Amino acid sequence: MLKADAERLRHVAFTGSDRIALLRAEHGEAADMYVRRASETPDPWALRRPAPRFDVTDYVEGLVAEIRELLVEEICWGISCDDDELRDLLARHEEESGPLTIVLQQPPDARLLDALVTHFPRLLFLFAHRQAVAAPGAADRVRLDGMTPGQEKDMVRTHRQFMPRSAGRSGCG
Repeated sequence: MLKADAERLRHVAFTGSDRIALLRAEHGEAADMYVRRASETPDPWALRRPAPRFDVTDYVEGLVAEIRELLVEEICWGISCDDDELRDLLARHEEESGPLTIVLQQPPDARLLDALVTHFPRLLFLFAHRQAVAAPGAADRVRLDGMTPGQEKDMVRTHRQFMPRSAGRSGCG
């Protein structure tokens, strides 16, 4: 199942006009594992999780602003850049390292999807949420099959088991 979904995600990343995929996921880490499996280049595609800004009047506007700021920091190295320069830098990043992937842990809505595709056509968006695949307004988007909640929980547990534990996560002090 994960292998087929990884292939679908690669297809969206490299041949889709709207680079958006939907994944039913209970755990935030599941999306990371899907992206890692899809990229296999051997380094995984860069993945970021923006949070919406609350200093603007509109949620969609806030998320677009947060993603833009993230891109200026990540791709333009903190130096302001216009849309053309950002597009060129994203194209170079994709050529060298694969698509920059934005994971959003929320169900999509039509207005947000339209805004993301309009403002950021070179980014790959993965909506990972328990209601992502059933979201209204997202009927024509690629849906990853996902795993059952039990399979996903097992995958996350296994991943955590083999990841080095930091002192803060281990509960030891």
